[in-house]
Amino acid sequence: MLPMLLIGIVLVVTFALIALERLHKTLAAVLGAVVAVALALLLGVFGGEHPYQRVHDFIEHDLADRRHRRHLGRRRHRRGFGLVSLPGGANRQADAR
Repeated sequence: MLPMLLIGIVLVVTFALIALERLHKTLAAVLGAVVAVALALLLGVFGGEHPYQRVHDFIEHDLADRRHRRHLGRRRHRRGFGLVSLPGGANRQADAR
């Protein structure tokens, strides 16, 4: 519970720095992310024998979900709107001639 509270405080401070324009929003976001990840690693949020395995599993699941959604979107476009698939994943409107 304590690690998540501390990481939440980092998030709130980062948002405050952005809202009050004390730092450029990109710099504040990057610094906030670095501090949050460092805290998570130091406090054992990703604990276990292989501390990065949970992170890798999450990223793998997220990427697989995005690929699946993108695939479904392409199928829907080809079926419903007369789009023709081109090499490289590009689509163009089919000629009505």
